[in-house]
Parts: sequence; C-alpha cells; structure tokens
Amino acid sequence: MLVGFAGAYTDAKYTKNLVDLSVQTGTPGFIVPFDSYPDAPKWSGSVYADVTLPVPTDWGNVHLRGDTFSQTSSFFSNNNYSITPGTQIKGYTMVSLRLSWNEIMGSKVSAGVYAKNLLNRGYYQAGYVEGASGGFNTVIPGEPQTFGAELSVKF
Repeated sequence: MLVGFAGAYTDAKYTKNLVDLSVQTGTPGFIVPFDSYPDAPKWSGSVYADVTLPVPTDWGNVHLRGDTFSQTSSFFSNNNYSITPGTQIKGYTMVSLRLSWNEIMGSKVSAGVYAKNLLNRGYYQAGYVEGASGGFNTVIPGEPQTFGAELSVKF
C-alpha cells in the first residue's frame, strides 16, 4: 500500500496595499486598497492511498486508489473588501476513486474505471472579476461528478 499527503498553509498579505489611481482616473485622492489575496486559500491539502489487490501474478496487477483534496475559502479578487465585494469562494473537499487493472492476464492491455467528485458536491473553483467596471462578478463551477472508463494498449 502506498499512502501520501501534501499540505499547504498560506498567510498571504500585502506589505504596501494602497494604490493611488488619481492620475489614471482623473479623480484626486482615488486610492484603492488591495485587501484580499486572490487564489490563495489559507489551508489546502490532499491525501491518497493506493492499494495493490491480491490477485495471481499472471493476471496482471490491480490497484484501488482513493484521493481527497480540500481547501479553505479563497478570494478571486484582490479588492473583496473595497471595490469588488462578493469575491470570496467557499472552501470545498473533493473525493475520487480509481480501480485499475494493468497488463490484464499478462497482455499489453490495461483498463480502469474511475469516479471524480464522488460525493457529488457542487463547488466553485475560481471567478472572474467585473464588479468595479461591469457591476457583476462571475464564479466558475468546479468539475461535476464524473464516472468513466479507460482502456489502453501498449505497443
């Protein structure tokens, strides 16, 4: 059995977060604060386990793998608390499974079946900021629940 994990903690902050746009806008004193850090969840991580199932050697090898990824909320704008509010995305967790049968019965053929977003949870993974200029922001949904199969031949 193989087990692995990865994790990240990000405490992103601007050291000089005020931008004077007076010249560009023609409005004296037009200062924009950069107050949220985009695409940087405070916590994120993943865990996986890959188990080799006990089958006779001449059958090939069969693996069952489970993956999970999780992250806390994040922003898709650097101005969430000022000119483009509403750009915070909730955190989410994804779970995926895969069953692979490699070199089936000693051949060059391999097959697999998989499930992504196994828990069928809707989530948003990113966004497009137009709040200050167009009056709206757009969030981009993450991958929906997906089931699939693969077949490969080595030659």
